[in-house]
Formats: sequence, C-alpha cells, structure tokens
Amino acid sequence: MEIERIACGEFGVVKKARHRLDGMVYAIKTTKKPLKDNTRSEKTAMKEIFAGAAMMKHKHVVRYYNSWVEAGTVFIQNEFCDGGSLGSLIETARAEGRLFCEAELRRMMRDIAAGLQYVHGKDLAHLDVKPGNILICHQEEEVVTSELGELGYCDMEDMAGDAVYKLADFGHVAPLHGVEVEPEEGDCRYMAPELLCLVIRREKLAAADIFSLGLTIFEAASLMVMPRNSLDDPCYESLKAGQLPHLSQYSEDLNSLLASMVRPDPDMRPRAEDVLASLGQPPASVSRSELYRELEQTRQKLSLLENKLGMQNS
Repeated sequence: MEIERIACGEFGVVKKARHRLDGMVYAIKTTKKPLKDNTRSEKTAMKEIFAGAAMMKHKHVVRYYNSWVEAGTVFIQNEFCDGGSLGSLIETARAEGRLFCEAELRRMMRDIAAGLQYVHGKDLAHLDVKPGNILICHQEEEVVTSELGELGYCDMEDMAGDAVYKLADFGHVAPLHGVEVEPEEGDCRYMAPELLCLVIRREKLAAADIFSLGLTIFEAASLMVMPRNSLDDPCYESLKAGQLPHLSQYSEDLNSLLASMVRPDPDMRPRAEDVLASLGQPPASVSRSELYRELEQTRQKLSLLENKLGMQNS
C-alpha cells in the first residue's frame, strides 16, 4: 500500500509503502518505464538485484528483501530508512550555514567504512559512493553507553546522536575479480581518477570506493559543492589530484585521514579496515548488540559470584 513518493532519479521512482500482511514499512523502487533487453536500465536493475541477493544483513548496508517484474516494470523491495539521505542532510546544513561537528563526521565515515568493509569482503565494489547513496536510520536498540565505554569498546564520539548511516543503491556494483566486462563508473563528482584510465585494474576497485568516501566526507565537512568538471569549478583538478583544502575547524587527525583516502595512487589509500582502525572502531565481527549481550553475561556472572561469596560468608 503506497504511502508517499520519497525519491525520483535516473533509474526510476522510490516510494514508501506498507506491506498489507506484515504491516512493515518498506522502500519500493520501480523503473520508470518497462525495461528492454540489453539496455543500460536493465543492466542497472539486474546489478542491484544481484548485489542485494549476494548481501546478507549488515547494519550499515541498506537491506534488500525482494524483487519482481510486472508488465516489464521492475520492483525492488528494500529496507526503509526514516532519516532520508546524507545528501539532503548536507543541503540543509549548507542552507542553514551549520557545520557538522567532528563527532558527526566521524560517525558518518565509520558507518560507511564498515559497510564498505563488508561489501569488499564479498569481493564487490560499490562504485557510486556519494551523499545521495548514503541513507540514515535511527537506532532501534538501546544500550548502556557509559558501561560500554568503560569496557573500552567505544567513546563518547561514537555516541553522537542516534543516526545510523547505511550504504544504498548498488546499481553500479562490480566484482573485484574474474569478469571481463568493464565496470561502469558512478557520479563523476566523486569518482576516483583511475576510473578514467583506458585500462582499469579491477583488483583496485575497492580503493575507488575509498576515494569516493573521502570526497563525500570532505563535502560534508566543508559544505563545498562538488564540481562535475574543470569548467564547473577550477578546484576540480586539484580535488581529483587529492589536494584537499585544509579544514581548520577540524582536527589534524581528521584532515590527515581524509587526505590519505583521496591520494591519486590507489595503492597508497587505506583500506576500509584501515579507516576503521584510524577511527578507533571495534572489530567488525563484534556488533553493538553483541557487546551488550556480553555485558549482560558479565553482569550475570558477577551476580552469581556475589551470591556464592554471600553464602560462604554466612
């Protein structure tokens, strides 16, 4: 049951809808026109469905549920994210003249780097990381943040707000190995420079995602409008060469990390796990809910020990 239209793009339309049986709200993406064989639109739709089917559930990747075709129109049922896109958030901040605090920027980078680590672990590259393809959800589970902090799993920066950032739109996804078809690059504003080369090193496509994430977070930090080409803005060439203006309102650590992510040589960029390590992220295999369960188990063990000691002393 359609609730409202929430986005419209080159691929098609995204609508917020409620399932009549399970009562859950989903985002339903539909193609604008019935698809024809071997067209760009068909390839984009099939890539997104392929990527969705290949992904298991991950906190920082928008979840794919189902897809089907009706009269040539493709429907893709995804998780609904109630906070809109990072692109919209940046536009609002730009209009209001409000800078993001460093904790917010670190949360954005940390969440999407975790999503990319998962995607790259599936031997896939996203190839269209940008603010419009990063969606925002709000925390569903409550955790005892102060106690987790005392255990050394997170710091107060990690608790800035309840937003969870998720990687979306896998219409440009490409395997990292074994396929001869050339990968199709995404938005030129965030595209890594090596994707313009005649010969693309497929095994380095993951590094292209890191470049795009670096420019995405730089845009959020600077509120600068990313240029499409050198005619659009003279800064285009320097940005593609990894020469980011220094952001004096933020720490040297953040400036250095962003600069490392947009180095022209993909071999010199950090991997997603390196970005997480620089941000002080807990191991990817340990989720916050697992940490909470671990904390509860520790409490129970301490309670049992206290009871035993009490019985012995009595």
